[in-house]
Amino acid sequence: MNDLLAVLEENENKSAAEVVKAIKAAVGEGVGGVYDIRDAMTESKELCDKIEELEKSYAQWNLITVRRPEVSNTAKQYVDAGKVSVVGAAFSVNAGATVNLHMSETENPKELPDNARAVQLDIKLYSNGNVVEGNLDMPVTITMPVPKGIDVSLMVIRHYKGEIFNQEPYKVNEDGTITFGVADFSTFVFVETFADGPCGGESAGNKGGNMDQQTVLADRIAAAAPGTVVKITKDQYINTLSNSIMKQLVKRGDVALEMEYSYNGADYHIVIPAGMAVDNDIPWYGPLYLSEHYNINAADAVSAAPSVYVVQRGDTLTGIARKNNTTVAKLAAVNPQIRNINRIVPRQIITIQ
Repeated sequence: MNDLLAVLEENENKSAAEVVKAIKAAVGEGVGGVYDIRDAMTESKELCDKIEELEKSYAQWNLITVRRPEVSNTAKQYVDAGKVSVVGAAFSVNAGATVNLHMSETENPKELPDNARAVQLDIKLYSNGNVVEGNLDMPVTITMPVPKGIDVSLMVIRHYKGEIFNQEPYKVNEDGTITFGVADFSTFVFVETFADGPCGGESAGNKGGNMDQQTVLADRIAAAAPGTVVKITKDQYINTLSNSIMKQLVKRGDVALEMEYSYNGADYHIVIPAGMAVDNDIPWYGPLYLSEHYNINAADAVSAAPSVYVVQRGDTLTGIARKNNTTVAKLAAVNPQIRNINRIVPRQIITIQ
């Protein structure tokens, strides 16, 4: 977040398009970089305000009209349309476009536990009347009231991709509204969680409102001692992993993750051995992905795992390849987290096939 504020300050005399380009360069290309910007904008009002000013300049220069968000009549029973605002919408549409956000009660409600209280909204971005599909070039930050009937101290936000969801971080503002970031649009479910209920696990409520299960899990991995196996039991109802979790596992390299979960009536048991997590630069890893890549017993996972190398100061990928009788191309192929083969850093974990 501080890095992005510094980028804005360093480029304050440049055009809005040039500043946006500098922001993207600072976080790296691809979906992962967009999510880094999203998380920073969610966390920092200062950064979000500066991005909003930048967007106004960008929209004016590119003749983009940003309309106020629209809330459908059915959704208005849960959300006060006058308190919904959006930052960043202009960055993902073409010059001359008219862009606006639209909220409506979802037409295909997601199946939830019987005693889960929830508000389900389809949130979409429109450009000249057409839905903006796929991942955005720059994230959108939405500020809105907590949906009526939902206790914010127990709330998590589920962002669905089909029937698979990721729990998104959000911030509670001083005026009682919430702010969360979006890198692509679909169905968002604002659902109360219970520490002993079917939404399970350590809930947002006992973590101060905006700490969901994925955040708690990331904290557990970060705090785990070297050689630890962090375990997730089936009654915690976690069957997806966010990009931040994979990044945390890649960063640690010495912590394993073991998961038991259910999906579509089937039970799964997977193990991600220490040093075997791979950041594929996607926002979430669903139950079928995890099963396909890691559905092996813990003992087998450890014995079958490729060796890993911890980068030391002065190392180069060419040197590491030579020491291990392999090639730079092969190392790059099995280590997609290496975005630049000429730049590796000390303590980075590299898989050796």
